[in-house]
Amino acid sequence: MALRRSEHDLEALESAVRDAVLAQGAAMLGKFMSAVDAAKPDTPHVCPKCRRAMHCNGPRAKKILTLLGEVEYSRSMYQCPACGQTRYPSDEALDIQGASRSPGVRRQTARLGSKETFQEVAEDLLELAGIRLSRKDAERISESIGSDIEARDCRERERMRFQPPPALDTPKTIETLYIEMDGTGIPMVPWELEGRKGKQEDGKSKTREVKLGCVFTLATCDEEGRPIRDPASTTFTGAIEDAATFGWRMYGTAFRRGLFNAKRVVVLADGAEWIKNLADTHFPMALRIVDFYHAKEHVANLCKALFRKPEDIGRHREAWWDWLAQGRIEAILENAALYLPRDTDAAKDAQRELNYLDKNKEHLRYQKFREQGLFILKTPVES
Repeated sequence: MALRRSEHDLEALESAVRDAVLAQGAAMLGKFMSAVDAAKPDTPHVCPKCRRAMHCNGPRAKKILTLLGEVEYSRSMYQCPACGQTRYPSDEALDIQGASRSPGVRRQTARLGSKETFQEVAEDLLELAGIRLSRKDAERISESIGSDIEARDCRERERMRFQPPPALDTPKTIETLYIEMDGTGIPMVPWELEGRKGKQEDGKSKTREVKLGCVFTLATCDEEGRPIRDPASTTFTGAIEDAATFGWRMYGTAFRRGLFNAKRVVVLADGAEWIKNLADTHFPMALRIVDFYHAKEHVANLCKALFRKPEDIGRHREAWWDWLAQGRIEAILENAALYLPRDTDAAKDAQRELNYLDKNKEHLRYQKFREQGLFILKTPVES
């Protein structure tokens, strides 16, 4: 007989069965957690402050939210007879010391928190897993785990700063390693912007700059000679920090990804001075490529500064974009010099764009780069 929703609500049945199974699982998990405390320690528990042996003061109950629901279990409390410091060794062993959420709940929360708003995290956890968290709980958990990850990465980057590079005869196992960097403003809450100068009419700021970077590898091209980014090869990083600190962040990321095992290293970015300085400092061996779209923007701005009529702007822009794609930067410079305006402000704007193209001309040889099977667009970090 066909099931009708009015007679048999399968979704309700699914939910009921899930709740029952989770309740049984939570009870079993509580027994397992209590059993951890029953194991006798090989050595006495020592006070972390005065290093004296601690005395057991009996069991204490604790409730903790797990992926199976709320679980109550019992564990022993140890106390130092000298300073009164207390410890719960079972909490430490289960990674729930000072926490009311299990490692599984914390990990799932942080995973979702990296992709959506904290309010959505709370809603999704309730809908999909029956886990009740507030928006603030989701925020605290995600940021706590994020802080732990950043502290670990910071220690690793510091270690890499003083680690000598591999020997020159180390086998090169990576065909091409790409390093991309960029910066963009992100809106911030008012208290994060106190005392910071900005571009608003009142001199205040509405954003702060976050510096972003990614590292990925390239081994092959498609049948038409277009480069293909290696699957699952991209590592992203980013932070609100000064350029010098971010430089070491990028160096550490590239080091982990095989900086010194690459046959070729490419820094692909816009022509920003701070990025150029970081590349000079940390990746002097790299081939530099300026993002093609960014270079096109400079050529378009040059046309706007040189010409007033829209048809003149459009005609020269299209012609010079073709030359740019061919890497004929000198041709653009020579042709543009013939149209320098007498107007001081327009001439200043045009000269700024000409200086940009001239300074970066060796990083704008796009036809040569394409012939070598290289990317000329910094799409990963832009996205």
